[in-house]
Amino acid sequence: MTLFGLDSQSVLSRAGNDTSTISVPTLGRSILLGTLGFTVASLVVYGSWALHGRMMYRALGEGGAYAVWAAVFIALAGGLLNPVVIGSRTLARFYVLFAVAFTAYAVLWSASWFVVRGRAGEWVGSFTGSAALALVLAAGFGLRAGRWKVVLVLFVLHSLGYFLGSAIYDFFGRLSPDHWLSEHLDRATRSWISKLAWGFAHGAGLGSGLGYALYECQAGIRAAIRRNSASVT
Repeated sequence: MTLFGLDSQSVLSRAGNDTSTISVPTLGRSILLGTLGFTVASLVVYGSWALHGRMMYRALGEGGAYAVWAAVFIALAGGLLNPVVIGSRTLARFYVLFAVAFTAYAVLWSASWFVVRGRAGEWVGSFTGSAALALVLAAGFGLRAGRWKVVLVLFVLHSLGYFLGSAIYDFFGRLSPDHWLSEHLDRATRSWISKLAWGFAHGAGLGSGLGYALYECQAGIRAAIRRNSASVT
């Protein structure tokens, strides 16, 4: 039994071994819900950066602003990702687990950025943050075999979304004054669009990775439900 009560033994115990009413999301549904849920959270965070970033940096400093945005990610994504979690009475349990996992991600990401800086810091942060996020989730759900597969997939999908968004942001930032987009969109609008595009890509990438990770981390729970159903019939 794990600390968060999200392992197979805890899920079956809360169900009273009656698994007939437990909803078990498929891989496709898990990825879809993960992508949609985390993308919404990411758009809110990146939208606040686009609209209030300078004010937050002045008032809180770079580290303080990052801490606030991490808290917003946790508050929004914890609830939006919970439908992927198998079992009853999981919301509070998953919120605590996700808060621990995402805090580990945010701390390692920020440390990598502040220490290494530049593109190299972003790559180091993408790997260390993704690994911490995946390993904490795996431990919380009681997954033992296959943890590094979850780390790899989450790292790849997170990096794909983050660096695609970064490329879009850089593209808008390098536009020449005579580019057709510069002629139709003022600088403030281009900045706002580029930040939201980064948020969309980052959210979709990490969200799809989280959907996959949550599905894989609950492999033991699905197996326990199948065994319980077979023994009942």
